[in-house]
Amino acid sequence: MKSKTRKPNVAGSFYTDDPLHLTNQLKSFLDMVPPEKETDHPYLGFIAPHAGFTYSGQTAAYVYKIVEQLNPENIIIIGPSHYAYFNGISIDTMNYYQTPLGTVEINADIREKIAAQSKTFNYNQSAHSQEHSLEVQLPFIQIVAPKAKIIPIIIGNISYEEITETANILASIIKNNEKTILIASTDFSHFHHYNKALEMDHKAIDHIVHLDIMELVEDYNAKKIEMCGFIPAIVTIFALENLGYTNVTILKYENSGDVTGDHNSVVGYGALAISKNPVSKSELSSDEKKYLLKLARNTIRGQLRIPQDELPPSPAAILKQKRGAFVSLHKKGRLRGCIGYIQPIKSLEHTIKEMAISAAFQDNRFPPIETHEELEIDIEISVLSPIEEITDHKEIEVGKHGLIVKQGGYSGLLLPQVATEWNWDREEFLRQTCCKAGLPYDAWEKGAQIFCFTASIFNESMFK
Repeated sequence: MKSKTRKPNVAGSFYTDDPLHLTNQLKSFLDMVPPEKETDHPYLGFIAPHAGFTYSGQTAAYVYKIVEQLNPENIIIIGPSHYAYFNGISIDTMNYYQTPLGTVEINADIREKIAAQSKTFNYNQSAHSQEHSLEVQLPFIQIVAPKAKIIPIIIGNISYEEITETANILASIIKNNEKTILIASTDFSHFHHYNKALEMDHKAIDHIVHLDIMELVEDYNAKKIEMCGFIPAIVTIFALENLGYTNVTILKYENSGDVTGDHNSVVGYGALAISKNPVSKSELSSDEKKYLLKLARNTIRGQLRIPQDELPPSPAAILKQKRGAFVSLHKKGRLRGCIGYIQPIKSLEHTIKEMAISAAFQDNRFPPIETHEELEIDIEISVLSPIEEITDHKEIEVGKHGLIVKQGGYSGLLLPQVATEWNWDREEFLRQTCCKAGLPYDAWEKGAQIFCFTASIFNESMFK
């Protein structure tokens, strides 16, 4: 069968079509990037800009300087469709993409594995033939990872369920194919005054860094932020979150005004990298546990406008680390509210304050806590370990592990203590977690993903 090659569409406009000039320009960009500090938790995903190299090339170089160190074998590139409107996701059936620097091979095996898992994937030639958001990544890849194969994906109009399904598929592909990374292609605000662009872009990037995805979506829908690759970025964040990669680092931000000096109408560019969250210490001391419980109590009292206990300064650096955690409230032995973050999205201190408010006043299963019952409430905190996917359900230890079950757009979590309180065995724990996810009881036996974690669980009654 004759090989099919996608010819460059924006060579000579977004970037020079002269191979020598292009090579020298890219190497100059890369040489301007400061050396990256070594990390025990390598980056697995990135957000990179896709404007003309004159404007965003230096920012993109911050991503590709790290990609060069990673030396990936496969790079999944996800971009938006600027020119074609279509439903679903288009995954290119070409064999190669060409630039002035030569050809880049598409990994047909991985492409077929992705496409086979969902009807959301199709091939829309009009989407790929003109699209620049993928093409402008390729010259950098040819310089820093010349042997890497690519999987080019363009996202059209898709639902939230399709976003989560796609993220799960890509997470599985990355997990099962070593040295595979993910790059989302997006620019930020478009054609605002310099100061307005800074305001919008810093808001968007702050949401991404803290994984405040709901706030990101709300601000995007309210036009408070702009990202032409908004959905590719969300898919990338969700996919890596499934793999435990939740630490987002800002490598570089600037806008076209920083390059040209014209501040009247600028476009924003961000380079971000996603790695595992480093945790140097996992166990909390008694003083740290007491501090968090008092912090939760004071936060609830603050909302109720009643006197708070004196709170000493934060006792340890561990409380500044990003950790997943839940705050549970009990009244006379019965649950009165429970909400938390599964992933290590924010610092432990920030998480406990936010989840204390949510458990007390925003858990839809219960009415908000009232002032007269505050003293009857016992606070329990569960600080979670990193989440790991398991393939053999016999690895689950009742009383030690909490569970997460995911399938399609559905997900459910039960904390370790729930199985103990209800005297469930391993299989019943799995069935009930499936039920919590809104899935059939036997979904865990029929392809659903199973994740487990441990938790450090402590409550106020332990310290009375």
